[in-house]
Amino acid sequence: MVCLNLNLLCHKDISYLDGHGKFSFYAYNDEQDAIGANVDIIIGGFDEDADVDNIGPVIDLYMNNTDFRYGGITSANPSLYALISDDSGINTTGNGIGHDLVATLDDDSQSSVVLNNYYESDIDSYKVAWFRILIQILKRVFIN
Repeated sequence: MVCLNLNLLCHKDISYLDGHGKFSFYAYNDEQDAIGANVDIIIGGFDEDADVDNIGPVIDLYMNNTDFRYGGITSANPSLYALISDDSGINTTGNGIGHDLVATLDDDSQSSVVLNNYYESDIDSYKVAWFRILIQILKRVFIN
């Protein structure tokens, strides 16, 4: 039997009522894969002494890829490439206000575009992600 004690970082806008949860597990080595789940988990509560995170993500923008430099030349059909990082993680579940990755030009929220479908998480970190979207798609939203 393995005893597991976890402290997880969760966003504030979840239900704090105690209830049943589910942990799904996946493991592998050079010879085999293993899967499992535990549905006998009671989840709830919060840490009143938890650190408050008032710092937004770091967003680095590029044309096509991270090799682009100011004044550089792009292809005929360039894409906007963004690297996003945040020590508290990146939440783009789309559930609720503030859980979408949205591009807005000149503070005009009426012509914003949700970028969730272009978003990819780093496979080894919940703190790093990126998205790539063709400039032509953005032009259709912001200029037309």
